[in-house]
Amino acid sequence: MMQAVLPLVRLSILFWKGPRAHFAWALSLGSVVFAVGDVAFQYLLNLWNRHFYDALEQRSAPLLEAAVWSFAILVLAATAVVMAGTLCKLLLQVALRQHLTTEAIKAWLGDQAFYRLNILHGTSFGPEYRIAEDVRLTIEPVADLLIGAFTALAMTIAFASVLWVVGGATTIAGVAIPGFMVYLAIVYSVGLTAMMSVFGSNYAQRIRNRSEAEARFRYELTRVRENAESVALLRGEPGERQNIGRHLSHLVATWNAYAFTWTKMTWVTYTSGLVAPVLPLLIMMPKYLSGEATLGVVMQTATAFGVFQSSLSWFTSNYARLSEWVAAASRVSELLEFIQLAGDGDEAVPRIAVVVGDDEKLRLTGLSVRLHDGATLIADTDLVVGPGEMVLVNGESGAGKSTLVRAIAGLWPWGTGQVALPKSATIAFLPQRSYIPNGPLRDALTYPEPSARVPDERIVQALELTGLGNLASALDLDQSWDKFLSGGEQQRLAFARLLIHRPSLVFLDEATSALDAQNEARMMDLFTNYLFATTVISVAHRPSLAAYHNRSLLVRRREAGSSVESSGWTPTVQHAIRRALQDLRGTTKPR
Repeated sequence: MMQAVLPLVRLSILFWKGPRAHFAWALSLGSVVFAVGDVAFQYLLNLWNRHFYDALEQRSAPLLEAAVWSFAILVLAATAVVMAGTLCKLLLQVALRQHLTTEAIKAWLGDQAFYRLNILHGTSFGPEYRIAEDVRLTIEPVADLLIGAFTALAMTIAFASVLWVVGGATTIAGVAIPGFMVYLAIVYSVGLTAMMSVFGSNYAQRIRNRSEAEARFRYELTRVRENAESVALLRGEPGERQNIGRHLSHLVATWNAYAFTWTKMTWVTYTSGLVAPVLPLLIMMPKYLSGEATLGVVMQTATAFGVFQSSLSWFTSNYARLSEWVAAASRVSELLEFIQLAGDGDEAVPRIAVVVGDDEKLRLTGLSVRLHDGATLIADTDLVVGPGEMVLVNGESGAGKSTLVRAIAGLWPWGTGQVALPKSATIAFLPQRSYIPNGPLRDALTYPEPSARVPDERIVQALELTGLGNLASALDLDQSWDKFLSGGEQQRLAFARLLIHRPSLVFLDEATSALDAQNEARMMDLFTNYLFATTVISVAHRPSLAAYHNRSLLVRRREAGSSVESSGWTPTVQHAIRRALQDLRGTTKPR
C-alpha cells in the first residue's frame, strides 16, 4: 500500500517542513492533545457508569443526585474537548488540502507537463478530476484516521487494565482464567478483522475503478458540451448518445461491483454491532445472578468491553474509509508520477536539449524528433536561422511538420540533438486554434501578461491593425470570447497579441487557416510593416503564403524518419522592405 502512495506521502511531508510548518505542527499537536483529553473523559465516564448503576441498585437518592451533577459536568467538559479537537482536525484538513492541491497544480503546470500528459495518456486521463476530487478524498479522512488510530491505541491501553480488573476471572471446565474478558475481546476483534480482510480484499480496487469510470463519464459529457456546435451541425446526437450510453453502462457495472463488495462488508460490521453490546452482558450474567458482581460492575464491564473491543477493531471499523483513502491516494500518486515523467522525464528516455545560444541565431544541431514510444519521426537535422528570417515549413500531411515546430519551440521533448534559441529571444506560438481565456477582452489580448501593464492605446492600435477595431469599446466586457468570436476573429486576435508583445521569435502553425485571402494578407503584412525584426517559422499549406517567406524547409517522409531539406528563395518585395526597415533601425531586435 505504501509503495502505491509513496509520491503523495513525500509531498505531504513537506507540509510540516514548509513555510507554514508552525501552523501545521500547532494543529497537529492540538489534535493529539485533545484526543488524549477525549480518552481521559471516556475513562472517567466509564467509572461514572459503575457508580451510577450501583446507586440505582441501592435506590439511593443522594448518590443518584450526585451522579447526575457529576455526569453534567463530565458531559460539558468532554463536549468542549471534542469540539476543540474537531476544529483542529478540520483546519488541518483544509490546510493540508490547500498544500497538496497547490503543489499538484504547480507540478502539473510546470515544465509543460499538462501538455505532454495529453500526448502520453490522452485527454480522458482527467488530471483536473484527480487534482480537484481525488486530492479532497485523500485529505479529508487523513486527520480522522490518524487521530482515530492514536485514540484507539490510547483507549486500548487505558481500558485493558479496567477490563482486566472489573471483568475478573472466569472459570471454564474447572479452570480459572484471569482477565478472561480481555482475551475474549482480543479473539473477537481478530476474528472480525480477518473476516473484513477476506470480504473486503478488493474494495479499494472497486473504489478506484468507480472513480476512473466517473471521471471518464464526466469527460465524455464535457466533450459533447465543448463541441456542441460541431455535433449539432453533423447531426451526431445518435452517435454521441450511443457513446455516452456505453460509458454509462461501464460506470453502472463498476458501481454494481462496488455494491456487492460493500454489502459483504456490511454483513460483518452490522452483525458485530448487534453482538458486541450483548456479549459481555451474557458473560457477566452468571456473576451477577450469584451476587459476585453488582449491577454497576456488570455495566462498567460491558462499557469497558465495548470500548476495548472497538479500539482493537479500529481497522475493521475503518476498513471502508482506509480503502477509499488508498484508492484516492493511489490515483493522486499515479498522477504525480506521470507528471514527473511528462515533465522532467525518465532519464532512460532521450530528450531534446533546448538551450539558450551565444548569438541571435536559431540553431538546430543533430536534431532527431521521435514519438513518445521511441519511433523516429524526423531524422537528424541541422539548421541555422538568422534574425528576421521567415521560414516556411511545408511537406505532405503526416510527415511531422507541426511536431518539428513544436520540438523547436520546446513543447515536444522526445528525441535527441540540440535546439539553441537566440540569446535574447522572446517567443510566441500561434496554433491553428487560438487559446482565449475567459474574462475581460483586454485580459485575453494581453495574455499571458497582466493587462494593467499594457496601455489602452497599444491595445486599441493592435485591434485596429488586425481589423478588430469594432471590439475596442468592449475591452472591459467579461464573457467567453472563444464562444463569441468566429474562428477567423480568434486567429486575428492572436495576431493582435503579437503586436502587443512584439516577440522576437514566432512559431505559426496554420495560424491563418480560418482567414480569407484578404485578411490573411493583412496579417502577414504585419511582419513586413510592424514586426519586421521578428524571426518567423511557420507551418502552412496555402501556396499564397510562400511570398511572405524567404526560406523553405521541405519535410519529406522517409521509412527511417522524415528528412528536412532547406532551400533559399530570392527575397520578395516584402523582404526587401523588412531588410530596409531593419537596416534603418540598425538592429534586428524587436521594438
